[in-house]
Amino acid sequence: MASIRPFAGYYANPEAAEWFVSPPYDALTPQERFAYANANPANFLNAMRSLEEYPPAERPDIDDLLRANRTRLRRMIDARDLLPMHKPALFLYRMAQPGHQQIGVVAEVPVSEYEHGLIKKHENTQQDKENDLVSYMRVVGASTSPICLAYPAQPAIDALVSRLVEREPLVDFVAPDDVAQTVWHIDDEQQIAQLAQLFAGVPAAYLTDGHHRAAAAVHVAAERRREHPGGNGEEPYEYLLTAFFPDDQLRILEYNRCVTGRNGLTVEELLAEISKGFTVQRLAVTDPEQARPESPGQVAMFLDGNWYRLTARTVPRRSDDPVAALDVTLLQKRIFETALGIDDPRSDPRLRYMPAAFKLADLERMCRERDEIAFALHPTSIADLIAVADAGATMPPKSTWFDPKMRSGLFVRLR
Repeated sequence: MASIRPFAGYYANPEAAEWFVSPPYDALTPQERFAYANANPANFLNAMRSLEEYPPAERPDIDDLLRANRTRLRRMIDARDLLPMHKPALFLYRMAQPGHQQIGVVAEVPVSEYEHGLIKKHENTQQDKENDLVSYMRVVGASTSPICLAYPAQPAIDALVSRLVEREPLVDFVAPDDVAQTVWHIDDEQQIAQLAQLFAGVPAAYLTDGHHRAAAAVHVAAERRREHPGGNGEEPYEYLLTAFFPDDQLRILEYNRCVTGRNGLTVEELLAEISKGFTVQRLAVTDPEQARPESPGQVAMFLDGNWYRLTARTVPRRSDDPVAALDVTLLQKRIFETALGIDDPRSDPRLRYMPAAFKLADLERMCRERDEIAFALHPTSIADLIAVADAGATMPPKSTWFDPKMRSGLFVRLR
């Protein structure tokens, strides 16, 4: 079902990769990206600049910014920070930290697999973010990071990949965040055919990171088809740059929340409202990490200087309604809507999302400084994600934080 094939493009020069490959884009705030790109002008992040990074007084015209991104990308190619592939190939890509590693197959797949639902999604996209990426693809004309897909682990694929990574890698370095980045180049036709045949038997693929990039690429493909009728389906815009990871190697961390105000309630009134859907236990902790949820159905809350453990009184069965069974849904339905008056988690300005990169001590500190309430969740499981996607449903916003994050600039495919 997964129709992978080798692609022609560029890869990071092994001698430059350590300082050239960008940090994980989504793990940085716009302000952090702005500072990092300016401090590291040769880093690939400079070919991905966006308007939101710039202070309002310094914000350039969007068309000028996109053309500058295109110019910087071409200069990186001319400077041989990106090296051309002499023939289409696949790559194996490993990200490793102490206690965790995952190895993916980087390939291209037909856009039609997304259009026909063979690549399953679990999130809605934000139209403005999708539009920004469409503009980037139109003007810069490049895919700068693979779309990340999960697939049900296959022993035969695992065995072949394990053999292929025994040889010397093409790129091998440790990024500043201590995530080892290792790449192997696969251009042997027999090995490519073996991998393609094995992936043809994969029953489904699931988007993990890259919903907006995938949607934007599909939009651009439809545009190009209208502009160039009579294509044969082999044009670059008809394919997505992807990285397939087995589901049992992926790690999902929590996405926490901070809320401003108590919706006019006293602390006691808020706790009483929360206790309708959760049991409430006040904790005596010396370290915020002691409040971390221990299992699904639990939420840690920092309110008015104290940590609480909230345990859902009832949890729907996943088989009945996989979205209703999610901890993020229980939090939204039983606390945010009923007690705090947050009906739209996508746009309510009182609600902030905090990825797992921020520890519970950071969460507590920021909420003390801003007089906010913190809610820390147990991570969503990959089984939950697959159940939601198989049901054709979508998760609430910011339900998953995949870690580690893929990097941009390791693989570049011109469109």
